[in-house]
Amino acid sequence: MRRNMKYSFIPLALSFRYSEIKEFRIYTDSENRVKVCDTSQLSPTDFWPEEIKQKESFYKELLLIFVNDTKLSIIPHHYSFNYRLKDKIIEIYCQECGRWLPFAYTDGRKVILKLGLVYFDKNKRRIVNYDETKSGALDYAGLSSIRSLKGLRTEIAWCNIHYVFQ
Repeated sequence: MRRNMKYSFIPLALSFRYSEIKEFRIYTDSENRVKVCDTSQLSPTDFWPEEIKQKESFYKELLLIFVNDTKLSIIPHHYSFNYRLKDKIIEIYCQECGRWLPFAYTDGRKVILKLGLVYFDKNKRRIVNYDETKSGALDYAGLSSIRSLKGLRTEIAWCNIHYVFQ
């Protein structure tokens, strides 16, 4: 990372440390009314088993190496990206789309890769690399509000998982 930047104390090499669920919400149409479900006895893997298992195993192997002020390498996969730090967001340059994309987030001591997940009506799932929101999940499902779930006899869920590298 740039030595003259506010976050110059980020180490040059970071490895996976832990993951944490930051938000897990479920709304369902029950008895023709919408209600929030208790998630204390549920796990996000109940809704997204393949997606979470794949990310967990992928991230546990990773080593993020900040080669210099502009180059990020991901080992053992030998990916290499140009990167920049913009308002606590580490952006990488996507050659295919010709623009900077958010990759990770930092507070100066750690780097966080975010996984946002949406589940709707057993057939629709979405994965994003930022925190999912209620409005984002509703938008993806084609619902104008949580009340729009009423009468559909289905559920909508979203979850945010943070993968921490230090």
